[in-house]
Amino acid sequence: MTPLWQMHVCALATCFLTPSMWVFVRGKSDQLLSPNMPARELDASVLEDNIGATSCHSHLQVRAKTSISDLAEHDLQDTAAATPLAQLLRPSLGGKPDVVEFAIFIKNFFGLQFRDNLFSMDVVLTLRWIDPRISKLLPAGANHTTVSLAAAKETIWLPDIIVANRAIAGEEEISSAIDLYRDGHVMKTQRIKLSVQQHFDVAAFPFDVQRPKIVLSSRTLMAQDLLMKEMTQKNFSGVKPGLFSSREFQFVSQETTVFEEADANLRKSRGALTITLQRDWTRYLQTTILPEIFLILISFTVFWMPRATPFAMPRVATNLISFLTLMTLSIHTAEMLPPDREGMAWIELFADSMLMTLSIHTAEMLPPDREGMAWIELFADSMQMQNCLILFLNVFVDWVYNTMDLKKLGEKMTNELAGLFPLMGTGVVIMCFAGRSGKHLSHIQTMIRLW
Repeated sequence: MTPLWQMHVCALATCFLTPSMWVFVRGKSDQLLSPNMPARELDASVLEDNIGATSCHSHLQVRAKTSISDLAEHDLQDTAAATPLAQLLRPSLGGKPDVVEFAIFIKNFFGLQFRDNLFSMDVVLTLRWIDPRISKLLPAGANHTTVSLAAAKETIWLPDIIVANRAIAGEEEISSAIDLYRDGHVMKTQRIKLSVQQHFDVAAFPFDVQRPKIVLSSRTLMAQDLLMKEMTQKNFSGVKPGLFSSREFQFVSQETTVFEEADANLRKSRGALTITLQRDWTRYLQTTILPEIFLILISFTVFWMPRATPFAMPRVATNLISFLTLMTLSIHTAEMLPPDREGMAWIELFADSMLMTLSIHTAEMLPPDREGMAWIELFADSMQMQNCLILFLNVFVDWVYNTMDLKKLGEKMTNELAGLFPLMGTGVVIMCFAGRSGKHLSHIQTMIRLW
């Protein structure tokens, strides 16, 4: 065989045999460094002594480091998985219901949104319960420790208390912490921003009293498994002192209650904090009530103007300007109230007594699914109805005085109306303010129209 053919045969043998040998060596190294093998079987010193000897040694060193890292991760997963399932179940499972004490502290108040039936608050929620298994988790010599909510969810049972009447996407957590005590007490402190959905009764607006309520309950456990209880520490619940000073609503009182609610198969134990707020109606006295009364008084002056022909246009213009201004105030009043309220509000009664036609206009400005009116709308409509009546009677007296040329009759009608309308307006205002509670407004509306 010639030397050329010998070289070809050696090259072919190398191509066929080298891959097989490499696969054999690689398989042996993988078997040696299997992640399932205990860490004590890895002799890292041997690897370090042979570093740089061959390329195979360098490859083995990288594989060894990667395998050690994998083993560490695997050990952490085993530690988390080692938490027994019973540790994540409620402490009194199979026995009496677990009791969770609660307290709600209102840190800030962002107002009532009547048209959306919402109110917003910044609150501190405190929960406390007893779990004897906690003592085994604390390090020796430690009687108390604080952990994050995320860490607590992995190791201990949490009662998953939520705000039951929150709006959709209406809860944002700012901070939270879990305190663990050697005696088994667990305390959860959480600061959250809330948007709570609630229907408001505005029948007596602007003399109304509102009662925003925050309701708590467990997301999963029924009343037979978990009971809510008011926390005895009074400084953990209530309203921050001075929070409602210089605001539209003034703080009156607070009340913490616990109750059970059953809806079909849903039976929950709930806890609630209700605060009572009284609206400062003097703001609306300056912006709505007094302006409407003054506009009516301006309308009354047309009957004190001379009945001479040159004064006809000033009389009509004075009355029309007052009428259009009252219409503007009525539209502004309607926008202050929620569209889906029930019944009539006081201001609606007052406004309706002034102008029946404008009451129809105001109703068209609001959604069709609302019922009745508010006091403020009735007040405005009452003023406008009087204004409209003054306008029509003023034109009628001018027609009698000038067109019919009945001077004496026109003068007599003017003098009588000059005293009649102030008396009628005073009676309307008195009847409106007699219904500030927002009750029986439809009856008062009928009385004003008859008057």
